[in-house]
Amino acid sequence: MEVCRLVAPPVVLYVQADVTLPDGRCPACCRPRVGYACAMTDRPIEDELRELAEEIVAGPDDVAEFAAIHAETYRVRRAVIIGMLHVDAMIAEEDRGIDEQHPQLVVLREDLRNRLRGLLAWAKETGRM
Repeated sequence: MEVCRLVAPPVVLYVQADVTLPDGRCPACCRPRVGYACAMTDRPIEDELRELAEEIVAGPDDVAEFAAIHAETYRVRRAVIIGMLHVDAMIAEEDRGIDEQHPQLVVLREDLRNRLRGLLAWAKETGRM
């Protein structure tokens, strides 16, 4: 069954794909339903994160300071997730590397992207950029 992810840090909620709003949109992300899960993007999220970071760095220092807070939060949460994944592997007595496409790490990158998008929107709305 296909699922659509809705991020509500630190919990990931799943909505069954067969649930739709009356107008045919996904209740989690409010986008029209397509053949793929609603979490799919048109391009790699890493490219989008890099572009957002470049735009933020080109702006004023106060906006960059807020972005640095988001980046530090991301770094700490990523370290916790990777640590938990290593503990899981150790308990299962498996010698495996951590895949960067692990669902928890993907959700974490999506959260960072959304936070940076929101920061840029706020900066533009308030005239800081």
